[in-house]
Amino acid sequence: LIKALTHFKKVSYTLEEFEVREKQTSYLTETHPNVRVVHLPVTGISSQAHTVQLSDGSVLVYDKLCICTGASPKLITESSPFVVGIRDVDSVENLQRRLRGVKRLLVVGNGGIAMELV
Repeated sequence: LIKALTHFKKVSYTLEEFEVREKQTSYLTETHPNVRVVHLPVTGISSQAHTVQLSDGSVLVYDKLCICTGASPKLITESSPFVVGIRDVDSVENLQRRLRGVKRLLVVGNGGIAMELV
């Protein structure tokens, strides 16, 4: 699955509104024919040769490489119902439900999602 933006709308010069939906990886190749999705583990990277070796022995050549391995949020506490980690569409929807009617909110973190919340 991939995360895809839907219902994108520019609200003002600095504010945008959109939804994030989980879609099959085929959505990416259908909407962007220049993108190829490969579902294989990487077994080696050569920064000098600009290549990535895959578990089936195939080799991909790149100009620029961005390694996105994912992560788990490091919550300041696991036991408080008032601490929410944002990781996927479900956790965002949970946060939206919990924020209805809230007048003050504290955001802790410097990751991309935390900065988007501010």
